Amino acid sequence: MQTQLRLQRERGTNVTLFSPRAAGMSHHIGTAETSRDWTLVCNELIHRICTLFPQNFVGVGQLPQSPGVRPTNCIDEMERCVKSYGFVGFNLNPDPSGGYWREPPLTDPWWYPVYEKLVELDVPAMVHVSASVNPNFHGTGAHYIAADTTAFMQLVSGDLFKDFPTLRLIIGHGGGAVPFHWGVIGVSRRT
Repeated sequence: MQTQLRLQRERGTNVTLFSPRAAGMSHHIGTAETSRDWTLVCNELIHRICTLFPQNFVGVGQLPQSPGVRPTNCIDEMERCVKSYGFVGFNLNPDPSGGYWREPPLTDPWWYPVYEKLVELDVPAMVHVSASVNPNFHGTGAHYIAADTTAFMQLVSGDLFKDFPTLRLIIGHGGGAVPFHWGVIGVSRRT
């Protein structure tokens, strides 16, 4: 922790949004109960750090996502983290399966309970996958970049923001490969 505080001072950082390490969210491991328990532990630790160093850190929570489990199971934890801990956002994993993409696209009504709660609580979500267990996708070298691109394309191709005009989503890593393929995306979007 002292190294982080020193680096903040040296770099002139006012505050850090403190969230779980993406690969460590591990939504693909165990059962829904395992994911819930792990999420509670992670969010408790985030809250503790933010309480110990309130001038340096603000909490961003993990959601108790699990493959095939409807996002309604996230609502109670979202309420708790914002209302009791003062968290300012959440990591939202569009692929809790760990690289197998079994859940519906982000624009599907399946995800709407999370979006409704984000809007109600007036906090954004960082769209970010966890680790990859699919041997076809290296975690950071392929899965993160492909997932960011996939999430971006789902949002561009759908009408999610017509239903949720005040929803705020952040896609990490510059949108994956999107900036490098913008010309192709623009052409394919028109056809």
